[in-house]
Amino acid sequence: MTGSSGKALGIIGIILGAAGLGFGLLSWINIIQTPTQGSWHDYTESSSLSLNRVQIYELSISMTLGAGQAIYVSFSCRVSCHGVRDTFYIYIDDIYTGAQTWVSRDSAVGWEYLFASMQHVNNTVASGAHTVSVWAETDDPGSSVSDCLLFVQTI
Repeated sequence: MTGSSGKALGIIGIILGAAGLGFGLLSWINIIQTPTQGSWHDYTESSSLSLNRVQIYELSISMTLGAGQAIYVSFSCRVSCHGVRDTFYIYIDDIYTGAQTWVSRDSAVGWEYLFASMQHVNNTVASGAHTVSVWAETDDPGSSVSDCLLFVQTI
């Protein structure tokens, strides 16, 4: 009786293993079918922030989007925060996309050094030439950013 139970369990194990391999192969094939079409990056060493929402100095990417493609945007930077809150926004062709992130201080005195990052996927942009940029605003003009990296991919 135990010999046939072991064989049954072995057969079930083989079937489950084959099914797992099949699902893994299917996932791998689906990833291959959505290739990256293009990627760009831009970097700025440092930039002051403003009380008004303005583009982070020299941080923008001009790219071309093909028909049926989407835009993936990733942004990160170090923030030297002197005020209470610094807010960052993603713009495409100088139009706010709805993507934003912010950093705020834990202490009310002195400087705080923080890290800001965000990601955004937009599949509603028409094909053609576009400019992706990051804008920011602060409640204290003493705040600044450094090591800002903007990365854009079309998918």
